[in-house]
Amino acid sequence: MHLFNEKKSTILNKIITNFAHLAEASISRSIENELGRYQSGLDRFDENTRLQVRRMLEDAHRKKIEEKIKSHDSYGGIKFKLNKENLEYLTRECPEDKNMIYQGNGRAVIGKYLKALFEEYCERSYLERERIIYADRFDTIETAIKNGEQLKALLRDDPKMGSAKYVHIKPYKIVTDPLSMYHYLAGYLSSPKEKPDESFSYRISGFKDIKRLKERSFIKKESRTRLEEEIRENGPQFLCGNLAEFKIRLTDEGIAKYNRLLHLRPQYASIDQSKKIYTFRCTEQQIEYYFFKFGADAFIMSPKSLRVKFGDMYRNALGAYEPQTDSARSDA
Repeated sequence: MHLFNEKKSTILNKIITNFAHLAEASISRSIENELGRYQSGLDRFDENTRLQVRRMLEDAHRKKIEEKIKSHDSYGGIKFKLNKENLEYLTRECPEDKNMIYQGNGRAVIGKYLKALFEEYCERSYLERERIIYADRFDTIETAIKNGEQLKALLRDDPKMGSAKYVHIKPYKIVTDPLSMYHYLAGYLSSPKEKPDESFSYRISGFKDIKRLKERSFIKKESRTRLEEEIRENGPQFLCGNLAEFKIRLTDEGIAKYNRLLHLRPQYASIDQSKKIYTFRCTEQQIEYYFFKFGADAFIMSPKSLRVKFGDMYRNALGAYEPQTDSARSDA
C-alpha cells in the first residue's frame, strides 16, 4: 500500500484482475499453461500415449502447487471490498472450486484461493509486483511504443519538479535502473511547453495517469543513440535535468566508498590521480543523492553553488545534534 500509494482494497483487486490468469494458485489455468510448454513434444505421440503423458504432467504439476499452497502459514483473515468484475469472476467463472486443494463451499473456497493468490504475489520480486499492479500502464506504454504514438502523462507531485503536471512524451522504451529496483519510461519530451527533444525518464509507479495520443512519435537514430548513452552513463533515474560538470576531491576512504557503493553512482569522466580529483558530467541531483552521504570523504570543488549547498545542509544537520537546553533534553 505504501510502495504503490494505493488503498488495500484497490491493491488486492488489482492483484486478482492482473495476476489470477498468470498465478500457479489458479491451478486449472496453471496446468494448462504448463502443458502448453510440452505441446509440440506431445503432438509426436499417438492419442492414447498423449493422454497418458498429459495426465502424468498434470498430476505432477498439481501436486507441486498443492504442496506449496499447504506450506503457507496460517493466520487471521483480512476484509476488503471486491469490485464488481472480480466478484463476478470469483462467484461464477473462477474454476478453482473444481480443484481438490480448494474443497469446500462458497466463501471457504474463495477464501482459500485468494489466500494462495496473495501469498504467491508476495513472493514475487518488486519489479514483478510493479508490473502486476500497474499492468494497465505497462500495456498503454508498450502499445504506444509499438505503434509509434506519443503519450500524455500526469506526473505525481514531486518537490523537485513542482506540483503535478501533464507532459507529452515520445516514448523510447521501458528500462530498469542498474540494480533492477524500479521500472522507468525513457524517451523525449514533446510538449510545446517543454524544451523540444529534452531527454526524459520517470518511474512507472510515479505516473498518476497516462494515455496514448493520436500524434505520431518519431525519434531519430542519432537521438536514440544519445539516449542510450545517457542511460548507460547516468542511469535512467537521472535523465531529467540539465547536465553539468562537477569536480570532487575524494579521500582514500572516499575512493573506497565510490568503488563499493553502486546504487545511484555517477560514472566519472576523468580522474586526476595525483590530486584525487574526480570529474563527473551528470545532473546535480545525482551528485547530491550519491555524494552527500560521503560526508568529509568527498569535497565539492566545483561548482561553488553546490559546495555552499552541501555546507549548509551539513550545518543544519549538525544543529539538530548540538547541545540543547535542559528543558529540550527533558522533552526528548
